[in-house]
Amino acid sequence: MLADDRFARRRVHRRGALTRRAAPLRRSYGVVSLAGNPPVSALSGGNQQKVLLAKWLQTEPVACFLEDPTNGVDIAAMADIHTLVDDLASRGTAVLLASSSAEEVMRLADRVVVVSAGRAVAEHDITAITHDELVATALGGQPQ
Repeated sequence: MLADDRFARRRVHRRGALTRRAAPLRRSYGVVSLAGNPPVSALSGGNQQKVLLAKWLQTEPVACFLEDPTNGVDIAAMADIHTLVDDLASRGTAVLLASSSAEEVMRLADRVVVVSAGRAVAEHDITAITHDELVATALGGQPQ
């Protein structure tokens, strides 16, 4: 038997082990595909985003920085990602969210800091600001 044959078999074994390990993660993170186990590149954008989050969250981070985590994904993927972020925060992980979506900030944040030109221009507990006030502040205007 050639060394290359042993290596090839070992890779197949590892791939099988990874596939078995990934199956429950795909279910728990809501990753769906029409084919059985396609490469990540063949998944929809929302499913690719969930796979990326799942990989990082398996490291059990103490803190996590997310920048526009649902940008460009469909509504179902957005809901799944929001649930993942909620779960992450409920387990005690510090989550810093930078988002261009006021709706996403209102949905996920406990506190909001509005940054303009590299400076914090407003800071609020999320319960102390309305959606319209958040948008007005982010656009540089004064809340009504």
